[in-house]
This record gives sequence, C-alpha cells and structure tokens, in this order.
Amino acid sequence: MNKRRITSSLLSILMLINLAGCSKKEDKQSFKTEFPKEDFEDIGYAEGFRGYEVSFGEEIELSSLSEIKESVSEWEKYKSDCELEFLKDSSIVFGKIKKNSFELLGTNSNFLSAFQVENDPIKSVQVGLENVLMDVLNDFLSTATNDVNGDLHRMKSLGIVLAKNLKVNGYYFEKYNCSVLSFDKVKSCLEDSHGYDELYALINRVINVVRLYPCDCSLDLSDKFLELNDNFLWDAATVSDIFYYDKGDVARSECYLKAFDRTKERSFWWLAIFNKDSRLDDYYNAIFNSDISALHTFFDIKTDEEIEAFYNACEAIDTIFHSDEAYKSYLTLFSQVLARLTEYSLNNNDFSLKDNLAVYAMIREDLSRWYYHVDGICDYTDGVLSLDGGYKLFLSNLYGVSIDEINDYLTSEELDRYLKSLDDTSSELFVRFPILKDIIESNPSVTNLISFKRIAGFYSQKLARC
Repeated sequence: MNKRRITSSLLSILMLINLAGCSKKEDKQSFKTEFPKEDFEDIGYAEGFRGYEVSFGEEIELSSLSEIKESVSEWEKYKSDCELEFLKDSSIVFGKIKKNSFELLGTNSNFLSAFQVENDPIKSVQVGLENVLMDVLNDFLSTATNDVNGDLHRMKSLGIVLAKNLKVNGYYFEKYNCSVLSFDKVKSCLEDSHGYDELYALINRVINVVRLYPCDCSLDLSDKFLELNDNFLWDAATVSDIFYYDKGDVARSECYLKAFDRTKERSFWWLAIFNKDSRLDDYYNAIFNSDISALHTFFDIKTDEEIEAFYNACEAIDTIFHSDEAYKSYLTLFSQVLARLTEYSLNNNDFSLKDNLAVYAMIREDLSRWYYHVDGICDYTDGVLSLDGGYKLFLSNLYGVSIDEINDYLTSEELDRYLKSLDDTSSELFVRFPILKDIIESNPSVTNLISFKRIAGFYSQKLARC
C-alpha cells in the first residue's frame, strides 16, 4: 500500500471515529482569531483529502491520466492564435453575417430570412432582430477582454436564419457555423413590451456559442483537443457569461434551462478561490480563447493528480442526468477543495476560525447539495459525512476547539448574519479571496444558511437508510 493510500485510509479511520464517538459534550472554548501554527504538527490532512478515492460504477467511463495528458498535449501542439487582424467594427461584422445569412436561405426551404427583405410580411420581425444583433455586437466589441480576433474570424462565416415551429428557441450547427432561431420566439419577444432584454440574451448566447470554437487558424486541432472542450463546462459558460456580465434579462429567456449546468459549473469555481490572482474574467477569457493552459492556471491545476481529478470530475458530472453514480463526482470536487482549504489554513496564520468556517460552510453547501436528493447511494452519502467529519477534526486540532462547538457555530444565527453581510464589498473575506465575491454575486444563494441546518438534521436519517 503506497503512502498516499495509507494517509487516506488513516484519515478515513479518524473520520469514522469522529462521527461515531462524539457523544460526550466537550468543554466550550472561545474561538481563537490567531493561533501558533508553527507549533501545529501537520498530520497529513491535506494529503488525505487530495488522495480521497471515489469509485464509480461501470456505467461511468472515465478517461485515464494518459488519455487526458495526450489530449492536453494535442492542444499544446496544434493550438495557435488567430493570425488575421480584423477591424473591430460592428457594422462590418454585421454586414458579413447578413451576407452569409442570405446565402443560407437557398439551402433549406424551411428557412426564413433573419434580415430585412423588401415586401416580406415578416419585415417587422427582421428589423427588430437586426437592431438587437447590432446592440449585441457593439457591446461585445466594447467589453470583451479575450482575443477577439479569433472570435471575429469565426463570425466572418456565421449565418443566422429563422424557422417556424421549432420546439426550442434555436439550434447551432457548428459544421456550417449556422444558427437557426425560432421565428415564433423572436416574434413573441419583439411583441412583448419587456421582450427586448430576453431577445438580447438569446442573441448574445448565439454569439457566445460561436466564440467557443477555435477559428480556422487552429484548423489542425485534432479530435483529442475537441474532446477536452466537449463537456458541460464550456456550454454552461455561454450562459453564465450572460448572467455574470448582466447581459439582458436572462431570467425570462431560455437561459434558465441551463440553470443545472450553471450550478455544476459554479461547483468547479471553488477550486480557484485560493488562487488570489484568479478572477472570473480569466475563466471566461480561457473558455472563449479555447486556451486549456489558461484554464488550468485559473483553477490552479498543476500536478498530474489534479489534472486527472479535474477532468474525471468534468466527465462524471456531465452524466448526472443519466446515472445516480455521477453524483459522486461532487465528492472528488469536495475533497480537492478541502485539500486546498486545509493547506491555506496551515499557511496563513491570520485566517481566523470564524472566517474559516464561513468559507467552509459555503463550500459544503454548494458541493454537498445533492445530499438531499440521493437515496440509496451510500458511497455518496457516506463520502459527504466522512469529508465533513474529517475537516471538522482538522479544525478542532488546528484551532484547539471542540467539534461540538464547531457544529454549533455552523448552525448558529451568528454565522447566518455574517454570511448575509457579505454583500459588503469591503468584507475581509473578499479581500482575502477576491473570486469569492464573483461567486456570490453570480449566485447569492450560496450564503443561505437554511440548507446548512437541513444538512445537520439529515445526517442521521441518511445513515439510517444506508
């Protein structure tokens, strides 16, 4: 048995002892804001969390480390920046899209023009769509911080058409670089006095989907590279970008249908909070530049173990609609984030227990949320309990407080008030973890303490079912 497995096994034993043997109430101790970490012996918690092994059922096929590294290597070999220079002029881009769109009309009898045609009975719809598209292009060129040359190269061949009786708001066909939008949806948005923002968000997503793909300057990219991009993370970013940058009324658009993907996406962002140089702008730049290295930098992924854990979690979590086993992918994320939180706690003497528990409470809320929805998957429920118990045991040793006191504080009104005060931009936690502010602003629900109390109440029920 190798050292990592020994440490992981030892940690699991300590967790189980903690969960089963804490019936005796320990003496209350006051929370310490500082403590002598130089006197604290690292007993291997970070290594134990990082080496926490999650076993998936046969229905989930995960790539091996060698396959993942081969795909990353293919990217490094073939990825290149756009070699062309484009004028950042929205009217020129608009003209190219319009020309391409007219050429598409003859390829399918069901296509309707998205752009003005004289004496066309749907001209009012075409005019409205043109106005929104121009607004989206203007905003894109004035706010985008990634390499927009590659985006403009892709848009140079983009076509947009309309079609009636679509079951969804639109389709995108990457092979033809063509978006087919629902005529009925566009028309209803334009007829609604509040529909502009909804249509703006819809068109913005069309542009974002086009931006996901490398331009022709990287045409040599192999299937291995595309496999890295072919998961929910990239698709979710086309919508979360609209939420994060407040582009249109997404609440009334189809974007809410991606809420589940955006929740999964946010789960990965916790990996980045200990990287003080990371902000969500870096994440979106990496996504829209198809820059895998930049994505690794954002998530602070360096070692082979971290690379394997990240992509395996992406693959497993992407099957969450198809198999209950996929819920266990959150255990991989939970354990990796706890390893980083443990290391941060050991390396920063001024990190108070109060702030530590506030950060942990938000992480636990986000990464163990499926605890309430999974019945009969004891590996998952046991994993949540073990990781939670292990981190509390670590905190008890590190800060010299009882586990009972930690549990009391995690369900206290004091923590509730503290979390709800985090909309203050001068918060110490935001200074310490800049990306935490981005995460909370993108979804304020992560500071909701109600579910923390539910977790505490459901522990014994879930254990009993197993």
